[in-house]
Amino acid sequence: ETLWIFERGLAIINLIIFVSYHLQWKGLIGDFGVTPLFYHMQKLKESDESLLRKVLRTPTLFWLSTTHFMVQAVLFTGELSAIFVLTGHFNSVILFSILTVCYMSILSVSQTWLGLQMHSNIIEINFLYIISVPWISYNPFLFTFIMRTLICRIMVSCGMGKYLGSKTWRDFTAMNYHYWTQPLPSILSPYFDRLPNWFHFLEVLITFIVEGPLYILIFIPHWSARIVLFLGSVSLLIGINISGNFGHLGLLTLLECLPLLTDEFWSYFIPFEVQRYILAEGFYSNIFYWFSWSIAILYTLVSIISLLSISTMQLPKEEEIQNHWIFLFWFHFRKTINLIPEKFGEHPVFKKLTQIYYYAQHWRLCNRYSKFAGMTDFRWEFIIEGSSDGEEWEEYITKYKPGPLDRPLPWIFPGHMPCLDWMLWFVPLHYRRGNPVEWYDQLIFGLYEGSKDICNLFEYCPYTEKNPPKFLRTKVYSYTYADNGNTWERAPVGILSHANK
Repeated sequence: ETLWIFERGLAIINLIIFVSYHLQWKGLIGDFGVTPLFYHMQKLKESDESLLRKVLRTPTLFWLSTTHFMVQAVLFTGELSAIFVLTGHFNSVILFSILTVCYMSILSVSQTWLGLQMHSNIIEINFLYIISVPWISYNPFLFTFIMRTLICRIMVSCGMGKYLGSKTWRDFTAMNYHYWTQPLPSILSPYFDRLPNWFHFLEVLITFIVEGPLYILIFIPHWSARIVLFLGSVSLLIGINISGNFGHLGLLTLLECLPLLTDEFWSYFIPFEVQRYILAEGFYSNIFYWFSWSIAILYTLVSIISLLSISTMQLPKEEEIQNHWIFLFWFHFRKTINLIPEKFGEHPVFKKLTQIYYYAQHWRLCNRYSKFAGMTDFRWEFIIEGSSDGEEWEEYITKYKPGPLDRPLPWIFPGHMPCLDWMLWFVPLHYRRGNPVEWYDQLIFGLYEGSKDICNLFEYCPYTEKNPPKFLRTKVYSYTYADNGNTWERAPVGILSHANK
């Protein structure tokens, strides 16, 4: 039952991801989008590297063609493959292989739009499903082993990333900022934000427990320990995802927790007739079973390197010794895991595993996770304004990001990832550090042209293809939740002027 639910859940998440991108791709990588696919591939083709090295560096089907028809074909193929998995009448390993190839093709050329950890995570979990499920009828332990390894690594990596990340995590004030500084707050975010400080302190403490010492329970053989682990992880994830809009991140991580449970657990909730249907479906042969186990063990060893890539981050010297008991786990865990490169760093096996990890990471088959490690304590918004005379200005309004002060916070369909809104959240962070963002300049250029595809990414464009603006500027505001009946209040920070058309 666990595998059946996991398989259908993974197919649904893949389907949502493909449909979500299908709704946006023209404005992002279309010929008249912000970062056109054609120009990106042309740049890659002009490289002096051999064709094989180019393909290995950028694994995508778009080496064959960059036409709109090709993009549509790849997206439709991914969507149909996910639907076929849900029907249960086709070999799901083959279908998930097609899904992975299609999504990797899109991800590899989408540049900034699909560069978050959640996007790489879907490639990794599809890959792990493909190598573990064909042997499930012979021994289901391979599937549970490899999936439990994944969720353990993700959660512990995220906990360690927070411990080594923003100071607000270590002084237990991170949640005082999270609900109003996150990329796309939800309808419930202001209510969570107004909870007392002691509750926010408790949230951080629980996060450090769940994403750390609680996962010691995964090594206890009794099923009750994994039930506690599952309930703790799911409770934390539900809390995070009802208080913000995080695309498919929440759905995917919840799904990754399912293998913590056994079939006996589901037998209490699934009607007997449904169980008979699931068991009658069956799963595949046991050919090359031990070969798959060898890949699983290699994957586990290589994934340790991803933990090392986080654990080697340095804390400020004055913070090396922490005075809170919860940090004892992280202090000693980090110290222990850092012994591996100290003891075996020059060993040829360790060097080979490191090399394999970097190749696997490049192909998104084994990734580094440190979600929410960086917590900002301010919210700057870039509000683009257009004008035909340089005197009267109108705002371009995004679909989901903070803009108009009285607009209610959005509810976004679970799994949908509005790429432009998400990526615009990062732009002020880069500019504040003195690092201009190239694609933002391309966005401004597209708005000067009145690109219809780019305007479709906005809720309201005052100037269009038929009536493009003559002047554009970006006004920078500091946003916080309002107490005057509006959703937001804002204060001006500055203006970025853009050369007129």
